[in-house]
Amino acid sequence: MIESFRITTIGYWGAYPGPDAAVSSFLVQGGGKNVLIDCGSGVLQNLQTYLSPDNLDAVFITHYHADHSADIGCLQYAIRIFQSLQDQPSAPLPIYGHSETDDHHALTYKTNTIFCAYDEETLVDLGELTFRFFRTDHTEPSYALRLQYRDTVAVFSGDTAFCENLTKAAFRADVFYCESSLYNRFAGMVPGHLAAGEAGKTAREAGVKELVLTHLPHYGDHQDLVREAKEEFPGKVTLNTPGLLRQFPEGS
Repeated sequence: MIESFRITTIGYWGAYPGPDAAVSSFLVQGGGKNVLIDCGSGVLQNLQTYLSPDNLDAVFITHYHADHSADIGCLQYAIRIFQSLQDQPSAPLPIYGHSETDDHHALTYKTNTIFCAYDEETLVDLGELTFRFFRTDHTEPSYALRLQYRDTVAVFSGDTAFCENLTKAAFRADVFYCESSLYNRFAGMVPGHLAAGEAGKTAREAGVKELVLTHLPHYGDHQDLVREAKEEFPGKVTLNTPGLLRQFPEGS
């Protein structure tokens, strides 16, 4: 049996959680590793539908705004409880983030979690999962994550305005999880965020196979986001939902 590489959506909202789901976050599983990407409000609760927090091997934070990091404190306390119940001491859970602001100091907690810095020169190998980082255009330092597992590439935009570095990050990705915080009529009106058409344009220029719209607004008809993205991108466009699963090889 071929081992699969899986990405499960934990949440899809931008800014704050909705009544049905957490903010944008993802559980990546491959090569025997379990990795959480972003840990904002509502993520820890919803993660437990799929995985116990003590089974995480690493956490990656794209930037430190609350909708991407608010549940870190609760996660750290959960790890402390789990580790206190073990007979043998455990290595601290690594939490990866940038060091361009002082926020990263909160990622180290006692002996339970430890901050690990990344920047554009960093390559992180977790077994067969390889992470690269691309600085994007947001209101504070923020990074897109490019993840490779064997021949499969998945990219997570984090928060960003339309920029060349995001296109570089997403180059020929099998699946591109891209923020779509705005309808086209609001393009450029909220600094550091993408409209759906801009997400579609990025996907087209990068030559991705599938665009998944995430970090969604709390108003309007989300099907309009899909329509606006498709005006720019001829490939597959998917609206993110809780529990959305992408598995490679497909059908494995």
